[in-house]
Amino acid sequence: MLLKQKINLFILLTAFLAASFAYLTSIWILDNFLANNFIEQKDASVNSIKRDIEVFDRILLLVEERWDRELSISLPAIARQLRESTNKTPAQVKQHLLQLKQTHNLSDIHLINEQLIVYQSTFDKEIGLDLKNVSEDYTRLLQNVLTNNTFSAHRVSPSTVTGDIKKYAYYSLEGSNFIVNADIDVKSRLESGDNNEVADYLFGDYVAKLSDKYQWITNVDLFLISGADQWSLFNQGKKIDVALARKLFKGEADYSEMENTLLIPVFMQSYDELGFKAFLQINFDDSLLYKTKFNLQISALIVALLIALFSVLILRFGARKALTERFYDLMEQIKEKQPHQNKYIVLEGNDELVQLSNAINEMMLSLDKEQDINKELVGISQQDGLTNLGNRRSFDEHLSLEWKQAKRLQNDMSIIMLDVDYFKDYNDFYGHVAGDECLVKIAECLSKQVSRPTDFVARYGGEEFICILPNTDASGALKISEDVRLGVESLAIMHEKSLAAPVVTVSAGCFTINGNYDIGETEIIKSVDHLLYQAKDRGRNCVVEQSFTTVRNVTEKS
Repeated sequence: MLLKQKINLFILLTAFLAASFAYLTSIWILDNFLANNFIEQKDASVNSIKRDIEVFDRILLLVEERWDRELSISLPAIARQLRESTNKTPAQVKQHLLQLKQTHNLSDIHLINEQLIVYQSTFDKEIGLDLKNVSEDYTRLLQNVLTNNTFSAHRVSPSTVTGDIKKYAYYSLEGSNFIVNADIDVKSRLESGDNNEVADYLFGDYVAKLSDKYQWITNVDLFLISGADQWSLFNQGKKIDVALARKLFKGEADYSEMENTLLIPVFMQSYDELGFKAFLQINFDDSLLYKTKFNLQISALIVALLIALFSVLILRFGARKALTERFYDLMEQIKEKQPHQNKYIVLEGNDELVQLSNAINEMMLSLDKEQDINKELVGISQQDGLTNLGNRRSFDEHLSLEWKQAKRLQNDMSIIMLDVDYFKDYNDFYGHVAGDECLVKIAECLSKQVSRPTDFVARYGGEEFICILPNTDASGALKISEDVRLGVESLAIMHEKSLAAPVVTVSAGCFTINGNYDIGETEIIKSVDHLLYQAKDRGRNCVVEQSFTTVRNVTEKS
């Protein structure tokens, strides 16, 4: 039987896993049902609360109409009495206002001048308040009262200063230049009267009753928002976030950003005349839904893990019976296979394992070829692409080998480091193409002058070259250094920007050391580099050499 056929038999066992998938699907369906049901209940509760708000608004409007009648009588009487006391001092006026407040059972009385600024009040914090900042609609209301000497009242609203809910009315007596503004404290009036239903909404336990009725509701609030204010009607003195209020007022709020909070506009009669917009805020608690979902997910996870474990045991048992012997045979042959070995992996049969063994044979052959290519690439990687000399990497390897041999045989070894004088200026003046051609010519000159089979020449980096001269004493290295310097100069490559000569020249450091000297490869490079810098400091186009510890300038600038 083919391996594929055997695997097909095991695939039948996965039907059992399909049962677990069906189970998880049912959990998914139930989870979606719970979520949709919760959404429907939330929508139903929101609609119920909106209807409650409509009822509350109608009842409150009836109560306000009674207060309007009361204020329409009180304010003209107050205005007439104030006109009769125009010669009083501000302190006497305030005292008079306090008496009128008590007489007419009012919360506060404020006097507003023609600039719509409160200039006298029974509540000190109101004095100096610029009412033009409330809203444009409110400003027009005040101007109309002042111009036409009329009485006007508007819906209950929170105090701009304290947030207390009050009923405001305005009156300007004919011939006067001020507005009498009086207000009724809604809370105290409702608590002392028989309007318990309105009081229950504004200051009672309406929110608490909702939380008991709907377990997923944690708070309900009603906000009045204008261009300047954002107070709550249900929670006296509470404000909504200023930035959010501005967005709501301008219609720019992104409700998707408000997790577990619903903010919806609601209509309340006559508030738009004051420039107010009403918003209902409902806070939800989704924890009950999440707890139910979590319990279902845990149960489903336990069942899935048990099914997965059982299936793995069955599949593993079957795979061992069908595959183990031939697979282990394949593994043993792979372990014994060596690179560049003509021995092939052989399996009996005509199934996928045999195809795999053939593929492994082909892969091993391909790897052998790649190793041969890699050896060639290593040689390429050690050569400088421009000059065909050795590169920095190959120089480091050669230096390590040659220094070890010099130490072992106690022989001399010399290093020559060269730098093209004012090469940056050459590049800037003649261009990078000419600079590359210059480096190639210098490399060719170096190869001719340092030509022994054991010598090694490399491009060290940029315009620097370096030579390794095994078994070469100081005098021999110095001669080669001079030959190289003169050879480069004789190339007669014009260099108008050089301060050393009219043609391209090199400066060189020549360092010779015996193998019995205790020094590392890094110190050797530092030493020859130091000599090169001395050559530059001494005018360039010269060689400075050091043999062990003696340093001397051996070439004068030509």
